[in-house]
Amino acid sequence: IAFLLMFAAPLFAQQSTSADRILGALSDRSLAEHVAPMKTDDRISMYSLMAKTKPDDPHYQVLLAGAYVQKTRETTDYSYLDRAAAILNAVLSNDRTNYEAQRLQVETLLERHEFAKAAEASRRLIHIGPSDPWNWGTLGDALTEMGEYNEAADAYQKMVSLRPDLASYNRAAHFHFLYNDVPGAIEIMKKARSEEHTSELQSL
Repeated sequence: IAFLLMFAAPLFAQQSTSADRILGALSDRSLAEHVAPMKTDDRISMYSLMAKTKPDDPHYQVLLAGAYVQKTRETTDYSYLDRAAAILNAVLSNDRTNYEAQRLQVETLLERHEFAKAAEASRRLIHIGPSDPWNWGTLGDALTEMGEYNEAADAYQKMVSLRPDLASYNRAAHFHFLYNDVPGAIEIMKKARSEEHTSELQSL
């Protein structure tokens, strides 16, 4: 944490941004929570510095790639996605089993609308880590875009069962809204609010 604060202190933004899906793909949850209030440009600056400071640690390369994916979403400038893909390809060329890089690579496939490849990659990661809710979520996203709604619903349900938190419920509710199941979406959001309230009480 001290290492994080040394780099992050001058970069923290005054206004919190919305929850970032990319943070969920990263294995360092403590770090993810600390950078959540930061603007994406500040994350890029911090992760670039971290990656240069520890060039032999691929974790910081993946963090930087994740920030570039998020920047793509904010700007629709796909040169940022190209940077992310280049970083992930470099990490995987050195270690093709790097799980964190593989997870984030699925996001780049989704951003490029390569949904069949994203579904295939998600299924491969599910075989490696069947209890990882992130992989079920990306599978659901890919299947939704491919029109395979029943399978997508099953994937989202598995994601929620594995991690019944606000992020999972939000994703499942969005799926229901997309297909005009407003009552179902509302019911899911009620569960999400209940889960958030429970988490807040547990943190007291």
